[in-house]
Amino acid sequence: MIIRELIETALELLAEFVGVHGMAIGALAIAVAGLWYLREAADAFVVLARWARVGSIFGALLLALYIAGVATGVVESGAVNSLIEGLTN
Repeated sequence: MIIRELIETALELLAEFVGVHGMAIGALAIAVAGLWYLREAADAFVVLARWARVGSIFGALLLALYIAGVATGVVESGAVNSLIEGLTN
């Protein structure tokens, strides 16, 4: 109940200063600004998705080359383990 009363009091005070029409215009402006930033965030996620797609293709290509290398004997199967151990130590 306290939160509802606080919101009601805040809206009444705001309505005294800017009126109901001012509150409606402010709410509309906040909604438009929120949608604008949401669109900008969506553009950023599109860029991240493109890079993730390129990364997954690159990773799949490396995996296929590794499997082909192990199958033909060009790459030893333990070579990756020793490489990872060398990088972590």
